[in-house]
Amino acid sequence: MGFESVRFADVPLGKVAYYEAGTGEPLLLHHGGEGSKTQYAAVVPHLAEGIHAISFDQRDVADSFRSADPYTMADLADDSARLLDALGIDKAHILGTSFGGALALNVAVRHPDRVRTLTVAVAPVTSAALSESTRRLTELPREEFVEAFARAAFSDEALRDPNTMAFVRRAMSAVVMGQDSHRRAAIETHDVSAQLASITAPTLLLYGSDDPLVPVEHGQRLAAGIRDSELVVFEAARHGLFSEFKERAAGHVNAFVLAHPLSG
Repeated sequence: MGFESVRFADVPLGKVAYYEAGTGEPLLLHHGGEGSKTQYAAVVPHLAEGIHAISFDQRDVADSFRSADPYTMADLADDSARLLDALGIDKAHILGTSFGGALALNVAVRHPDRVRTLTVAVAPVTSAALSESTRRLTELPREEFVEAFARAAFSDEALRDPNTMAFVRRAMSAVVMGQDSHRRAAIETHDVSAQLASITAPTLLLYGSDDPLVPVEHGQRLAAGIRDSELVVFEAARHGLFSEFKERAAGHVNAFVLAHPLSG
């Protein structure tokens, strides 16, 4: 299974670019703050048969529509629901990492009837709980930012491989979370801390034991607040859990999604 040609869906605010692969249980993939629809390209080949993966560019990213006005995480969650409408999907498995994980949480809060399962990786409960160093990371000059993010995302062992840094530079080739961007402002509106009990979908939480950006305590807080949830901690993993440990992460997703089919 793998991504091939880019497709476009018409939503009320413009066109949304997306990739899809496989057939079966619809799995809507939400990329991170500096990511795009290509973020999961190396993960998708490890997804099981019976999963229909859909990875899209959020607004203001890559090939999707641009927004002239500021917006919130709630607005982005509504975008996800509109994309499902455009694709003729009533309910889907929702997955997101980092910024995308925060977005996935907002989808589950605002559109519970559209969510069969929820998978959240390395995402904060609220942006207010992020450390000052994490919040200021995108204020660094671009090259310093890329290098600092790489150190926060990958283990020392992984960083000894020159291919890792090359991967990070390719993945972060476009600035989408600059200090004055709408996306940067949107993440500041993220706070589901008072709404965790309203999340009823079965929830899988994937966090790294050594993540300096979003420590595992965020996952523990989510697990305590979401009734039907399971927390899996990847030992020695940092923020780039879905990149460095993609096969293991995909294995957890496969088991979780296929254990909760839409027909179940």
